[in-house]
Amino acid sequence: ATLASLAFVLVMRFWPHDAPPKLLLSLSSPTLAKTKVDPMRGFKLCFKGAGRRRLTRLVVCFLIEHLGMAGQWSMVFPVARERYGWDHGNYSKYMTFVASIGLLGKLVVLPVLLKLTKSRMNVKLIIGGLALRAAELLLLAVATKGWMFFAAGSLWSLSCVSEPLLRAVMLSCVQPSDTDALNGALSAILLLTFRGAGPWIFGRLFAVGHYLPFGVSAVLFIAAAVSLGGLPPNAGLAGVL
Repeated sequence: ATLASLAFVLVMRFWPHDAPPKLLLSLSSPTLAKTKVDPMRGFKLCFKGAGRRRLTRLVVCFLIEHLGMAGQWSMVFPVARERYGWDHGNYSKYMTFVASIGLLGKLVVLPVLLKLTKSRMNVKLIIGGLALRAAELLLLAVATKGWMFFAAGSLWSLSCVSEPLLRAVMLSCVQPSDTDALNGALSAILLLTFRGAGPWIFGRLFAVGHYLPFGVSAVLFIAAAVSLGGLPPNAGLAGVL
């Protein structure tokens, strides 16, 4: 932050303000000014095209999954602090452990699973990952010792494969020219669930009972897995056209 502030001061001090930057000139060009931007284009993809129904189910699954993730990550520290007296040091150790396990899962476990299944079982792997996330959250809900949080977190090495696979399958359901729009829609959903409504909802549940946030999150992950039931093992564009 200090370096960024220093860089900003230097730019403001030595930038030739008498000549507007080329970037500003390009932004004020008539061509760009006439360009129409549709912020809802990514969501509209769920209502048009050959794979719209499958894409809609995948997007709904993504929404439910990240709402459940909000319940987990926003409530780990408050619950552990109330139950086991964790301080920020304990919480940092737990998050470092989970991050390391997740990195192992995405860099090692996921490529191995894709190699074994020859990328033909993507949806089933997503469902399996969501089911493991539900199991992890149920373990967190009933944990009576702090070390049980670490034991439950070890499942993250397998369950973490669901999120990148879900994104990949969703992107394969649209044309290459629409991937940016879909990514924008997914980012909006992530902001709404993980950073917005999720912490607010689960904060209220935590006030009612310490076990509720993890229990409700587990139910959400189960619902996300059920929402994909009946889809082909690889529900991408190739399976639609």
